Amino acid sequence: DGIVMYSARDDDVEGRASRAEAAGVQFVAVGKEAPSGVLPCFIGSAPLFQGFAGGRLITGILAQRARIGIILPTGGVSAACEDDSLYKGVAAAAATYPGAKILGSIRAGMGSFSGETAAASLFDAAPTINAIFCATSRDTLGAAQVVMDRGLAGRVVIIGADETPELVRHLRSGLVTASLVRDSRKIGEEAVRAFSSMHGGAFPPGVIELDFDVKTGSSLE
Repeated sequence: DGIVMYSARDDDVEGRASRAEAAGVQFVAVGKEAPSGVLPCFIGSAPLFQGFAGGRLITGILAQRARIGIILPTGGVSAACEDDSLYKGVAAAAATYPGAKILGSIRAGMGSFSGETAAASLFDAAPTINAIFCATSRDTLGAAQVVMDRGLAGRVVIIGADETPELVRHLRSGLVTASLVRDSRKIGEEAVRAFSSMHGGAFPPGVIELDFDVKTGSSLE
């Protein structure tokens, strides 16, 4: 009766949707960032909104005093950091507070210690950074290690990603201020709801963007 399929940003989702429609099959795509084209139904949580949510958390704490460093994930579709959706989201949030600034951005490399290397590079280039936004759990843990090593715990806001056991420990200690978690369960539930609605004859809902869950030390108690 239908297909629910994970789809990456560069997948031919529009083509798949057209073939499904021709076969009389309902097609629901799920993923992180909506692929290009006209999509009958895509459900996800875009990196742009992850960046914006992170930037709002930072400016909510530091307001115009925010001096932000951004660690973007390995790879990415944009060569320049400023063209990355995550960066744009953080920048949009920072722009709502005159005086808040992004002092540096870097794309993490490969390897287990890439987050530490990236965070160290940001602090070396801009020692006045007082907030770090990380897009992955690996880079969040790396940034947290650098903050500890440099004696900056409690003086630098760290906004991370995901909910690994070690990251949860840092959230509870306060070293990591907050972590943004993509709610895969909610994405799945919305996909099933959309499929059922379309199967019942409803018009396809188009692109549905879901919010990220914000995890903090207090929310884990």
